Amino acid sequence: MSFTDMALTAEDIKARLPIAYVLHLEGIDVEAEGGEYVCLNPFRPDSTPSFRVYASSEESDWLDRWNDFAEGTSGDVFDLIGRFDNTEKFVDHLDAARRIFTKFREDTWDGPTAGAPKKPFDVEAARTLLLRAQLDTEAVFIDDEHPIQRFLSARKDQLRNVSASWLVDHFRVGEDQGRIVIPFWNREGQSVLGYKTRYPDSRSYAAEGSLFEDVLYGEWLDVTPDFPVVLCEGETDAWSGTYVTQKDYVFLGLPTGAGAHPRQASRLAGRTVFIALDGDQAGRAATKKWADALLGEGCVVYVASLPDGKDLSDIQDVDGLLSRARIYETGIPGLGAIGRKYHSLTKDGKDGQQISDFVFDIDRVLRDELGAYTYNTQHGLLPAAALQTKNRFVSWCNDRGLVWAGSDTHTRHLDSFLKSQSIFVPTDEAVSVAGLYDGHFVWAEGSIGSRSVRFVPPNTGARVNLNIQLPRGEVDVRRQVASLLLLNDSGVMHPVLAWLAAAPVRMLFPQFPILNVSGGSGCGKTTLLQTAVPALTGSRIHMNLSGTTPFALLGHAGATNAFPVTFDEFRPGAKVATLEAMSTLLRDAYDANPSTKGGGDKWNELDEYATHAPIILSGEDAISETSHIDRCILVRMPVGDKPADVLERIQHWPEDHGLSHFYLRWLVERAFVDGWKIVVKPEGPDHLNDRQRFNLGVLRVGWTLLHEFVQECGGDGLPEMDLSKVTAEAEEAAATNPIREALEWALGDTRCAEFVWIGTPELGEDSSRLNVIVPSFVGEAGRAFVLPGGERAVRKYLEENYDAVHKRTMVMGQRRSFLSMPFTALGLDEVT
Repeated sequence: MSFTDMALTAEDIKARLPIAYVLHLEGIDVEAEGGEYVCLNPFRPDSTPSFRVYASSEESDWLDRWNDFAEGTSGDVFDLIGRFDNTEKFVDHLDAARRIFTKFREDTWDGPTAGAPKKPFDVEAARTLLLRAQLDTEAVFIDDEHPIQRFLSARKDQLRNVSASWLVDHFRVGEDQGRIVIPFWNREGQSVLGYKTRYPDSRSYAAEGSLFEDVLYGEWLDVTPDFPVVLCEGETDAWSGTYVTQKDYVFLGLPTGAGAHPRQASRLAGRTVFIALDGDQAGRAATKKWADALLGEGCVVYVASLPDGKDLSDIQDVDGLLSRARIYETGIPGLGAIGRKYHSLTKDGKDGQQISDFVFDIDRVLRDELGAYTYNTQHGLLPAAALQTKNRFVSWCNDRGLVWAGSDTHTRHLDSFLKSQSIFVPTDEAVSVAGLYDGHFVWAEGSIGSRSVRFVPPNTGARVNLNIQLPRGEVDVRRQVASLLLLNDSGVMHPVLAWLAAAPVRMLFPQFPILNVSGGSGCGKTTLLQTAVPALTGSRIHMNLSGTTPFALLGHAGATNAFPVTFDEFRPGAKVATLEAMSTLLRDAYDANPSTKGGGDKWNELDEYATHAPIILSGEDAISETSHIDRCILVRMPVGDKPADVLERIQHWPEDHGLSHFYLRWLVERAFVDGWKIVVKPEGPDHLNDRQRFNLGVLRVGWTLLHEFVQECGGDGLPEMDLSKVTAEAEEAAATNPIREALEWALGDTRCAEFVWIGTPELGEDSSRLNVIVPSFVGEAGRAFVLPGGERAVRKYLEENYDAVHKRTMVMGQRRSFLSMPFTALGLDEVT
């Protein structure tokens, strides 16, 4: 191929490469029929010619179109080459066309290249056909075998839910001799400007001579000028959008698709127009042309970015899509891309000085829950917030080896320039929290769900290591889950796996317990967690408390809401500040309440940090504080032989074993259908408190999910869940009450008699009540007992659990406040 041929544009090829020659290379020769040419169908057995080649323009007789009558498809030379090569991308069609054109120039082929121009549209014949088609449709009962209903039933998009009767009544669609007839009426709904026909299982094709350059499909329904217009591709998008919307829009279709010049823009002058063309290369190129043309007609233009490969008929929430549309505005003048550098521009638009050594190629825009934008560029993610000041942007550029010499004004101009241009590239949803988002699982490397959702790290200043690995590979669910169950005895593995199975949907629970895995040194708790957690959830977020700051704790607790975060080495050796922060975090994380921390950019600021991560706490220390015990699943690891063969077998799974990815995809595709919701039924012994019984109910939900997952993947399910060990741990922990034990000790110690005493009748006190001066009690008992939360927490605990009431008394001539409570409420039967 010569350089000249390589430089040919698509328009050059269309004007020089005969369609009949492309057919000739495939062994198909055309015959003249009137002013057109016909041949046997090259794509299916054909006894009579059903394939035609014709001139589509009145100004030229060049044979530039073909039509497959049997299938109802048509196209240009590139479409034909794509059909023969079985390719979809236009760039492949163009490359193949250039090669064929080189051969054409060197060949001696003398076949037809021109014919009679397109015949004028026969309005009267069209009106007769449409009247007959409409009457025939109304005269018969539309059953499942009717062509219109067959067409709708075969759809895989929103049109599948549309009834044939609605389509007939609303859009005047008809049927004639097995074909669906789609009329294009003028704005008054009287004169027909063209029509298309299609069979239920074919594409549509236009009637000869249709005046589509003078009409938008559906415009006869555009009777309320105040309604915004949604411009889409073709008739099916207009049908689907009209059917599913709950708001006042008028859906108008482009009769000849995205490739046509926007000649009809003047018909929408002064209107508010949403452009919702297909999410492909052609649709996005046409969006730019239409946006500029409509802006020139005084329209307010919004661009709705459709997901890759989707058209409007694929979108279930059309109103949501349009609500996220971005308004099209030209950028602030003052900066432009010249070559591969940014230059300043003078007031009259002339080239000024170079201010960068780069330009941005934006291939995608990410928009988060708060509406903030991030651009996906060849240099990485560029948050729009980084363009707020020159210093921020210079810092961003320096980190990537780029040079920006512009001023603050130039930086703001670049921000405006990028926003105006990025409206024509795909827009994805973005989230700053890894985990569950609107029925999707999202992490740094990808997402699982029906829409395109991306993770963008939050700009919090905390360095968060979200090590999440979810490879897609071969799975054997039955064998893999069975191996995980054998990592330890059932009393350990059942609650651990049940908790892990529920953790990905933690945000669907009103409360979610912390998994506390404790045990002596060498019992294997770290090895078990580092094996089981990533196997089922993909999370490898594992932190050592002895080297972790309180700020890092909060950063990790809010960075994910579905992938477990493991805090290891929970023992006295950790920093005091870290242990105190962990103590607060455990309470907040149970309810996903934000944690408040002082010291923002200013000394008197308070910052809120989300605490919705599923948390695993592991270490040699057992949790002793009552408020923590009630919020935990307590798993005590036994000391003994480990199943080394099972562990080795799991550790030799391929790195891309895919179990965790498969499980999360199963949750998305199965558990979230039909509005699935979490229902927790408390279980366990009645003498456990409400929180502990709720926590066991959470395990039941997780175990049920895992059981159904295994069953649906061909296994027999799981055995009955063994909660014996965690129930015993909960009962033992519930029986251990440091405040009660400290009160009992104080009653037996004469040094405490002044602030812990039984009521004395001689002094007018009730002998059935125990009285406590809380500050003195906490100060003295704190030397022997660990009382959780200090004075205020002890006071609240006595009031909430022992019916303590506030009273005053005289002690050594001073009036002192104390709490009085029924002696029997503490479970003490006699005075020590």
